[in-house]
Amino acid sequence: MDKKEKIKTEIEAVEESMKYFKSRVKDNEELKSKLEAELAELEQENQELELEYGDDYWFVNIDTMHIDNDIWHDTLEDDIRLKRKLIFKTSDEAEEYLEYLKAKEKAMNEFSKEEWGDTGIFKYRFCINCSTRKFEIILETLSREFNALYFRQRHEVQEFINKYEKYLRRELGV
Repeated sequence: MDKKEKIKTEIEAVEESMKYFKSRVKDNEELKSKLEAELAELEQENQELELEYGDDYWFVNIDTMHIDNDIWHDTLEDDIRLKRKLIFKTSDEAEEYLEYLKAKEKAMNEFSKEEWGDTGIFKYRFCINCSTRKFEIILETLSREFNALYFRQRHEVQEFINKYEKYLRRELGV
């Protein structure tokens, strides 16, 4: 079941619960609205990436960390770029995504090996709350998550989330 089907199923479940729990109608209507908005956003995102043979597109070349353009020929290389979400309609969108990737790479290398061993140094990371779909900032001193981004200051995490929320949600699938 793909993400769109899952959201459609959740919408149906909310509609059913609205029938049986009249006292929670307002809460359910808000939840239904959020889910419908998310579904519309996903459908729009999928429509934007539909390419036909001969269409021009821009992509982020992760080997060189530059943007390039190409023509859609529905080759294996085109499909790989599409699945990795590296394809964009405009050079500006590709440039913005490249900026995000560079900022992410910098954040992943923020602390030295010695600093990771020092529990006196605060390390902040973010996660997504699956029920509220909001980002939360967490202070870490003793453990380290695989592939998580860590920052020295809480406000740096919030700035990163604010600036790149669209791409973070895209990567996390929320």
